[in-house]
Amino acid sequence: MSRNDWTGSDREVAQDYLAQLQQHHLVYEVDRATTLEEHEEWHKTHPTRLHDIARSLYEETSDASIGAVVSMYQEHLRAAPPGEFHSPHGYSILESICSRLDSVAEPFAPGASVRPVFGIVPIGDLQAMTMRVPFTSERLVLVSEQVFWLANYISKILADSLVYEVTPTTTRAHHEPGRVESNLNELPTVSAAFARVIVSYALTGRSLLAGSYLLRTPHARDVRDELLEAIELAVIGHEYGHIILDHSIEKVSCGKLGEVSFEEVQYRHGEEYAADQYGLILPVVYGRREGRTQSAIGVGLPIFLRMADYIDRARRILATGTDERSLGSNSHPESTDRILAIRSSLGPLLEEDGEYSVQAHDDYSAILEMLWKRTMPVLMALHKDGVRPVLDRLVRIGTVVEGVRKPSAPGTGAERNRRKALRKARRRK
Repeated sequence: MSRNDWTGSDREVAQDYLAQLQQHHLVYEVDRATTLEEHEEWHKTHPTRLHDIARSLYEETSDASIGAVVSMYQEHLRAAPPGEFHSPHGYSILESICSRLDSVAEPFAPGASVRPVFGIVPIGDLQAMTMRVPFTSERLVLVSEQVFWLANYISKILADSLVYEVTPTTTRAHHEPGRVESNLNELPTVSAAFARVIVSYALTGRSLLAGSYLLRTPHARDVRDELLEAIELAVIGHEYGHIILDHSIEKVSCGKLGEVSFEEVQYRHGEEYAADQYGLILPVVYGRREGRTQSAIGVGLPIFLRMADYIDRARRILATGTDERSLGSNSHPESTDRILAIRSSLGPLLEEDGEYSVQAHDDYSAILEMLWKRTMPVLMALHKDGVRPVLDRLVRIGTVVEGVRKPSAPGTGAERNRRKALRKARRRK
């Protein structure tokens, strides 16, 4: 096979390939996809549901504020409609993140388009991945929607952990570990929420068991918003880094470290470290453009990496009863090594804000460690009771890609027609 076997531009082939990846997984994991039209029709017949979702996510109370959130969401989807097999909610978040990153990423790759073809793959676990589309020059960024759910949960939990000094005119958040530990001792519901998130992702790869979580105080909203944006921009910014640096990213096996040569591991690990720098640089550049100073915009990637590490460790505790740390994989270095490398870059990169950002990094790391230590006894008790991870539900992106080795020809329309017929058949069930 060669590129001549497919008609259409490289981007059209990439978009069709993405649709095939999504459809291949939907056939086995989800009853059917939801188109934008079906999504809007559902909300017309359930007029208060979107308002309820907005209220639970944003803790807004006024109808005017909720209405503004709902209108913004609907307008955003119409301006950039999702593809046939996209989750509209997840796609809306991803489109918003990429729109913010595009403007700050372009100077790093002059004369080239940085915006990739991106898509939500509706699978469990916390994954984002950049790959080359076969026979094209396009890169495809695949993201699990669970990444955004975790970012939402942990930004709320961290914001609620802090101590707030409130005056009639200002609100100041304190994240010094000593003060936060005392606060957590008085607020067991915050530690319990963290434990539910860890257990849910460790058992199912999803947020199914975590339940809903609302901020305990309105003073935490600004911190929550800042942390949420920092995590989202960092995770996708890392993938932009692979594209800017023109990494030769192919699908790699999920085998053990010993199955590839040391030189190959070192090269792949080097790519991850380099892409991590863009997961730090791009959010910081965006924050500066927005006039942010002394903010947590640079701590998003370390927070996400720590959470992914905790969830991996939780799975091992549930499976074996021991807390053995991972040594990394054939494609990714150990999370703790990546976090240390990012921390060492914070001061030089942020210059006048560097000292604050390093302190914020250390404080949030200490807070997460406090919450993790409070969660470990819960995990040990669950293991003793025979609770084990549902491993067959932890479908990884590599497994999805394995099922679609090459894109089908978009020019004939046969593949699109086949997908539509399949969806109609599922709809009749």
